[in-house]
Amino acid sequence: MTKRLFAPIILILVSLMLLPHQASAYVSPCCEYAVYSTDVQPKAGERVDLTGVVTDRFGGGQAGVQIIYNDAGNYENTSLNATTDVNGAWHLSVSMPQVNIQYPMKFMIAMNDSAERWTTSLTDSYSYVSSSGDVPAVYESEFSGRLNAYINLQSVGFPLVIFLSGGYDQPILTGDSQLDQSTTNFLAAIAGAGYNVIAPIGWFVESVPIFPYVLAALAKFGMGIRRVFLLGWSAGGTASAWTLVNDNYHLFDLAVIMDAELQGSVASTQTDPSVFKTAQLSSQVKAPHLLIWGIGDSGSINIQSALTWTRNAPNGLARLDPFQYTHVWIGTPVESQIQEDILGFFKTGSVGTFNLLQSGNVTLQFLTNSQINPVNTKFNQTRKLFQIQVTQPNGTIGSLNAVLPIASMDGAPVVLLDNLTVNAVSLSDGNNYRIYITYSGGNHSILIRGQNSVPEFTDQIGRQIVFVGSILSLLILSYMSKCKHLAPSSQKKTDS
Repeated sequence: MTKRLFAPIILILVSLMLLPHQASAYVSPCCEYAVYSTDVQPKAGERVDLTGVVTDRFGGGQAGVQIIYNDAGNYENTSLNATTDVNGAWHLSVSMPQVNIQYPMKFMIAMNDSAERWTTSLTDSYSYVSSSGDVPAVYESEFSGRLNAYINLQSVGFPLVIFLSGGYDQPILTGDSQLDQSTTNFLAAIAGAGYNVIAPIGWFVESVPIFPYVLAALAKFGMGIRRVFLLGWSAGGTASAWTLVNDNYHLFDLAVIMDAELQGSVASTQTDPSVFKTAQLSSQVKAPHLLIWGIGDSGSINIQSALTWTRNAPNGLARLDPFQYTHVWIGTPVESQIQEDILGFFKTGSVGTFNLLQSGNVTLQFLTNSQINPVNTKFNQTRKLFQIQVTQPNGTIGSLNAVLPIASMDGAPVVLLDNLTVNAVSLSDGNNYRIYITYSGGNHSILIRGQNSVPEFTDQIGRQIVFVGSILSLLILSYMSKCKHLAPSSQKKTDS
């Protein structure tokens, strides 16, 4: 090979290496779509707004797509037209005919992209038979709009929470076929805290879960909602994890992953294996995210996979909050704590402040949403005692996630909050203990040390017990002595 030919080849290879990294092995062909209808059970004469978006598989907008709406020739003679903008968004307003009919009125939305040679159509019907008020619907490439999906869109000024429910039916991820009342109550509580909420049901993932991107694009570019959060549990958590790893357009601002399969899928599945092996890829996630896990989870969803995820995730972007439950948490006593944890995370928009405490060859890492007092935060190597002093605003819940090297501890960790032992969640990943503790507002001193070195505290408590016992003994002796002195005089009075 001549030098003249070799130099351009090297230049081309270097240029390719400098191109932006696509965080997926999959091509993003046109097109995917999502359509939001404000009402699928309108009254005669009522206006229905239709908002849609056409994107590639990762939420990138497809401009210039032609949109045609008509009522399948029933009453409207003139079709309504729109063209997608640079973000792939479009909008139409439809006035329902002033007619009296006894059957559903069909409509069709056709989408055509001449540049990409792509076309599709969505056919459905408005119910004129038994109008029951405003019933919105969302239609998307991966699922059909259904009336029992949860949709609560209140204001473009509120963030949107997309909730992906559980549901893993071999050989695909599917999502629940319907939302039970407990789940609906939870979603209503999230909405009541000042959030828009969409919870699609029957979502379907045969290869990769592309549908969260197109829903987020619909919200951001079609509806004008600035911030979009992703919340997924079980199979929905698995889909959410893959979505975050591959969110090339940064459509999601915050996310919560719960009780998901993050590494090692079941062998026989049509869903691509990369969906189930995201724990090793979490370094690609760019949005702050919270992992909530039941410490009773086992098998392919055990908490060790969540620990692997947090170890690989960028510092300060991921937090793992373990709770006392086994997989199912909605409708259980721990739900209120988890709901508060999620809303607190959504409110602050951050997993907390990442801190490193170095003392000799020992490094303590911890995440907290509280203010740290650095003067009173230290490690005593002689006593093998970690001390952390925090300040949390009144009326809020503080949290601390600490990572302590096992070698620095003398036995399993014991946690004292303001000198009182607390039942903190403690996990081990082989090299470190991971401690999770929550507390109310105010100033707090947190002490962590190994159980084998706790006797100092035990002795202190013992000394206090001995002291209190001595005082009680003295009081009893004093009382008995007084009784002896009173007895003769009482006897004399009786004899007389």
